[in-house]
Amino acid sequence: MSLITTLFGYATVAKAIEGYPGSTWGEIRQDIPNQKGKDGPYNVVGQGYIEQGIDWERWGEVFFNSYLTVRYKYDTMRYDWNNSVSPGAGLDLAYFDKSGNTLRLGLEHSFENFFNNGRVEEKTMVYVRWYKSWNLKQ
Repeated sequence: MSLITTLFGYATVAKAIEGYPGSTWGEIRQDIPNQKGKDGPYNVVGQGYIEQGIDWERWGEVFFNSYLTVRYKYDTMRYDWNNSVSPGAGLDLAYFDKSGNTLRLGLEHSFENFFNNGRVEEKTMVYVRWYKSWNLKQ
């Protein structure tokens, strides 16, 4: 879908944004049995992310997307590696089929901020992500 606008006396064609997809995932868990038997320690672990994007272009079931994200990890034992928040931004090509299956290929840059020691790790990652679900009875 195109939108025609006038900029400084010239007609230009601007593409309409295809969508504003967002997603979130998270879990809170306690592994049982825990590390030292029934008397503890009890380490509750939480992790997840929230992501909001913009679909700039669409080719059938494939979208070009940019997004902002915040990833988080924490635990009650306060282990350094489990206690951080990571804001970031990325670009990807995302394929979605009619069944809700997803395949994404992209690049993300983030800043992992560790609560316990104040360290910040700047990271860039290239990724392939997928989601697939099924029901063996159907």
